[in-house]
Amino acid sequence: MSGLEVKKPRACILGIGGSELSNWEKGFFREADPYGFILFARNVEDHNQIRTLTDQLRDVVGKNNVPILVDQEGGRVMRLKPPHWRKIPAAGVFGELVDKSPEDAREAAYINARLMAMDLREAGFNTTCAPVLDLRFPGM
Repeated sequence: MSGLEVKKPRACILGIGGSELSNWEKGFFREADPYGFILFARNVEDHNQIRTLTDQLRDVVGKNNVPILVDQEGGRVMRLKPPHWRKIPAAGVFGELVDKSPEDAREAAYINARLMAMDLREAGFNTTCAPVLDLRFPGM
């Protein structure tokens, strides 16, 4: 090196290029020891592939609890899509239901969240980037 000290980042979340880990990525992740990983639509093919990939990510850094994130909100924001995974409604569906029956809306949102969590867990994810709250304004 040129005398400059290179330090590893303390907490970074990294992505990968495709649907499987390259040898280069494996070596880089071992060395970098990232805080976690985030996967996108380009990384997802089907049940077996994504479970293999999430297991490999855990193995390559040697941490069974490494955060593996995905943005799985429902509606148009879904990285795990049919036909391999269930279709998740947009959050606005539950907002519309609140006007008719707040109790039914709460129950439907809860069931939806549980089903989404089951899909994510089976795929090897332990974190979703879905929002906690969407605000609805009149006229929007």
